Amino acid sequence: MSACGRIPCIAMERLVWIASLAFGTVLDVGAADASVWIYYTQPPPVERLVLLDCDLWRHKVKFSFVRGDGHRLPFKDRCFDTVVLGDVLEHCVDPLMLLGEAKRVCSSRIVVTVPDEGVWKTKHPKPSYPCKPGTWRKAVADFKQTYCLDHATFMDVVDEDKFPHLLHQRIFTLDSLMDLLTQLNMVIYLAHLHHAQTHFGVCLERSEETVD
Repeated sequence: MSACGRIPCIAMERLVWIASLAFGTVLDVGAADASVWIYYTQPPPVERLVLLDCDLWRHKVKFSFVRGDGHRLPFKDRCFDTVVLGDVLEHCVDPLMLLGEAKRVCSSRIVVTVPDEGVWKTKHPKPSYPCKPGTWRKAVADFKQTYCLDHATFMDVVDEDKFPHLLHQRIFTLDSLMDLLTQLNMVIYLAHLHHAQTHFGVCLERSEETVD
């Protein structure tokens, strides 16, 4: 049975929260545009950073990039201190398999964020999940207009029908998230992150008691 820490409410931006918990050698699975490391921490507060995504990397940043599938990570056991899954679980086919792979390659910590279903449904009442074609393109356009972003930092928006991983396959409640996390046999620390979009933030720690 996994131990679980308290669930404080934190008025902290999601990307800042992720960066504050990463240390040592870090693997960011589903790194997308590397916004955690580009916009909030320069230079990154880590010894070595590897980005992994299933799309081609199109951004000129000085980080190592590997194209791969998070369900089958192409790395040796416990070769990273920290593994980051920032808003990834809701996009993947098998969240437990992805978390299992993250646990396999990390020696200490997994940092996870997922949208809070209750808030997400309120702000995104349509469509139901999985999303229909065209949803991602509209969401990106709305986001860029809201935050006055003229530069394109989102990949494959025009080809979203060929990239179903861009769309949410599921959304999480606290109960469904805990049901998933407790299967990992790790120490769980949960935070409720309040910002423009409310998220659950999770820090999973290995301990002497946890076993693979």
